[in-house]
Order: sequence, then structure tokens, then C-alpha cells
Amino acid sequence: MDALIEAAMDWRGLTHFAIGHYGADLNADGMSSVTDKLEDQLGALARRAGTDLPTMTVALRDMRIDSDGNRRILSTATVPRFGEVEVEWTLTPTQTGYRIADIKALGMTLRQFLRSWVTSLVAAKGGDAAAAFDGVAASPR
Repeated sequence: MDALIEAAMDWRGLTHFAIGHYGADLNADGMSSVTDKLEDQLGALARRAGTDLPTMTVALRDMRIDSDGNRRILSTATVPRFGEVEVEWTLTPTQTGYRIADIKALGMTLRQFLRSWVTSLVAAKGGDAAAAFDGVAASPR
């Protein structure tokens, strides 16, 4: 499971998207620190989901290729608490294969969820991105 989580997910792309415009308030070290922290948290959540849902199955139904080369994989996941859930995976091409760039289920994408999560973290600290990310260095203005 660890190898799949590390090899298949585009954590760096997902976390940079989630940080969004708040990244402008962070210097290079701060951005790297925030990205590393979010990647660690997301990896831990993915591992926990794999442990908590050992009987989940995924059946592939269809695939389409976008004009930019992304693969959209349509599937049905059977989740013990929810029953059958439609899941759409977005895979982006890399030099060595494909990475998962997004997952859409229950009407929300992982990217949307992460952006909302980071926005909530920053809002809880009065809009101070550096404080929300444990005081990582802000860019000089």
C-alpha cells in the first residue's frame, strides 16, 4: 500500500494546487516545508483509508483520453458504509507512466477538498498563511 501511495499519487501537484495563492506569501523554504507537511498528512490519511476500508473494491468501467493526454478512468467503488460510489480518476502522463492527479467521488474532487481544507486552515489563523502552516517563513515584501 505504501509503495502504491507513493508511486501513484501526484502529491506534489495536489499540495501545490491546495496551497494556491497562499504560496505567494511563502519563501522557497516555506513553500517546501508546507508542501512536505501536507504530503505527509495526505499520505497518512490515504494509508488510514486503506486500513479502515479493507473490503473496498473498485471496478473499472470506462476510460477516455483528453486532448491534453490525461486519462479519465471511470470506475465504481463498493464501499461498506456507502454501497456503490462512482469514482473518476484523472491520470496525467509522466516520463515513466502516469500519476493520479485527481479523484472525483460523491460530487467533489480531491483537489477541491484540499483547496477548501487549506483555506479553512488559513482562515482559522486570521488569514495568516505562515501561522496556519506552523510559522514557516514568509516572503519579504
